Amino acid sequence: VIGGDIGQGDVEALKKTCAPEVIERCKAERMAYESQGIFFDNK
Repeated sequence: VIGGDIGQGDVEALKKTCAPEVIERCKAERMAYESQGIFFDNK
């Protein structure tokens, strides 16, 4: 399952396998979380 937790490197990887709509949704979800003060650290 792909969540809203994607970075620029992840976007490049997703472009190879996902539809543009999926990538845009993931980016939008991440921005929505960040606007609410929620940040993900996937290290």
